[in-house]
Amino acid sequence: MWFTSLAQLLSGATWRVLAASMLAMFPRSGLAQDIAPDHVFAGRLFDLRTAVEIRADPVESPALTAPHAVTADSQFVYILDAAASAVHRFDHRGTWLSGFGGSGYGPGEFRRPSAMGWRADTLWVADPGLGRISFFDRTGAFLRSTTFNIVTGQAIAMPQRTLGRSLISTPYVPLATTSPMDSTPILRFSDNGTIHDTLAWAPLGQVAVTVAAPVVGSGRPHVVTIPHAFDLQSLVAHDPRGRWIYIGSWRRDHNGEEFFELRRLTELGDTVTTLILPFRRSRRSLGDVRTYAAARYEEMPAAIRAQLDFQDVVDTFRQQLPAPVLPDVDAMLADDDGVIWFRTTSSRSRDGRETWVAYQLDGRLVGLVALPDKHTLISVTQGMLWTRSEDSFGLPTIRGLLPISPETSG
Repeated sequence: MWFTSLAQLLSGATWRVLAASMLAMFPRSGLAQDIAPDHVFAGRLFDLRTAVEIRADPVESPALTAPHAVTADSQFVYILDAAASAVHRFDHRGTWLSGFGGSGYGPGEFRRPSAMGWRADTLWVADPGLGRISFFDRTGAFLRSTTFNIVTGQAIAMPQRTLGRSLISTPYVPLATTSPMDSTPILRFSDNGTIHDTLAWAPLGQVAVTVAAPVVGSGRPHVVTIPHAFDLQSLVAHDPRGRWIYIGSWRRDHNGEEFFELRRLTELGDTVTTLILPFRRSRRSLGDVRTYAAARYEEMPAAIRAQLDFQDVVDTFRQQLPAPVLPDVDAMLADDDGVIWFRTTSSRSRDGRETWVAYQLDGRLVGLVALPDKHTLISVTQGMLWTRSEDSFGLPTIRGLLPISPETSG
């Protein structure tokens, strides 16, 4: 069921109450007040209008089984279906036009595609399964590929982003790694697949807990890893056209007080913008941990939930996170126009419905959006928020949502 926007329900008086509560959620330190301009919340809880809707319809187009990434240009929408090892191309009306890739080892084929994006007018698809990035034109015609020697260990160096003409590996930690991590490098690769240099460093922290799944029948024992935001130390994003990379990190000033620093870097690793945003990390109670664990449990596929006992999940969170620290935000996306979106943890731990807050690079608040129930934001491009959800039959749907200000929506 579609979520009814709060923007349609709030009068001026209610807006003032909401503004005060949002300011309480995102308090500003003295350091942030000195650097970032004033934040204006009034009238900035955006309504959302569906501009593009792409459903899993095997009659009209190949069925979408596991849409993993979305990107778009002015004419087409590209959806990476990880399970089918294919990329599907649609127009902005949601009509399927063509598909390319497919499972295999040959040119233009994939084994485990995980990310895609743009380098100028060339579409790239990263495939850790084959250790290579493949390049395509806008129609899906294969151009070439670059093979990489993946660095194993705590960090995996398979490039998942582009920055200018470079291929960039941002920190990725296997979910089995549950111990706190030191800083890991953001690597810049040459087109021949060799590491060129280190662009920057980013701290990570602990990224997951592991829950032992009971043995059923003669099955082998195994563990289920559950990612979480506790102890998160940094966020990394890039704009859809690969012009900039953004690193957000929690740091401490000389008085020991934490603040969130956002940096925008060029292809050469030069910092061109530094911004202090009013996000914090705070210690949470065991009750908060239980609420958060319950939300993550409900997000799991039914087949995974069937293997786990809910109380075991909660107990594992409590045991492996004895001093839980949760940040205000736990994910970051950048759009084409220099607007940075952050997912708030308060909304996820409360009811599972994602709320995102957006800032410009001069520190001004753009606004907030509350996504419809059970929608996950996976990309921001072409002025739209691209979400993944499921219909009543459990089939995936991709939507392009336009943020509409309350003044415009009337």
